[in-house]
Amino acid sequence: MEPSFDPAEGGSPPAAGTIPQTTDRSGRAQASDLTVASSVVEPAPFLVAPFGRSWEHWILLGIALTGVVVLVVLGVFVHPDPRGFGTHEQLGLPPCKPMLWWNVPCPGCGVTTSVSLAAHGQFWASIRNQPFGFVVALLLPAFAAWCGWQTLRGRDLNNAVQGVRVGGWAVLLAGVMTAAWIYKVALTRHWFG
Repeated sequence: MEPSFDPAEGGSPPAAGTIPQTTDRSGRAQASDLTVASSVVEPAPFLVAPFGRSWEHWILLGIALTGVVVLVVLGVFVHPDPRGFGTHEQLGLPPCKPMLWWNVPCPGCGVTTSVSLAAHGQFWASIRNQPFGFVVALLLPAFAAWCGWQTLRGRDLNNAVQGVRVGGWAVLLAGVMTAAWIYKVALTRHWFG
């Protein structure tokens, strides 16, 4: 019996893990006793995450460190706008449209200013300006510290983050953001007198 695959005839080899067909002298196909060894394809070296951790780990760690860099940049290069909003314009971003059109702050109005105030060490001014911005200023280094601690413990951040129940935290943050926005609206509209 001869195998039915012949490279000279332009055929294709059998798929990995299949039993090649043979033909007898009459041309009928029969199963061969031969098996084809399946080959294991190793990933390219650039696709393997370094130091035994997933790529998600390194991405999360990079995001955490970026948050700390943002605080440093806001503390060194950006000065809080005395209006209580608009500090982001120093970073080349456009002014807040709701403030321009209706003199009503958007939910994020004053966050950059409050983060900048906190980065300058003016914590009470940060809280008074936009409480959610102060919370963000606290969460940035806290998240970076948590990521650093998990990394030093040898944990993969992707697994550690998946183990955190974010539902309650997300509701809490949404509530703080909403309350802070209402406060900011009252502050800019001078409802406090």
